[in-house]
Amino acid sequence: MKEGLNCTEIAMNLGRSTSTISREIVRNKGSRGYRPKQADRLAGERSVGSRNARRIEPDVLKAAFERIAEQLSPEQVAAEL
Repeated sequence: MKEGLNCTEIAMNLGRSTSTISREIVRNKGSRGYRPKQADRLAGERSVGSRNARRIEPDVLKAAFERIAEQLSPEQVAAEL
């Protein structure tokens, strides 16, 4: 948007539907226009209360990051935890 592209051009560049881009912009536009950091924060806030949000215990999450740092694949970590 900063570069002067319209929704169709952005969608083509990202390989997404034009309607997906349009919805994202409308959903996350503030008084000063679309701002990516603000959009990310708002998405995070919306997902917290979602009934579909996954809840991972902090200790399990920490263990997963440790295993990934040890070069285990995500599949190996999932099987182990």
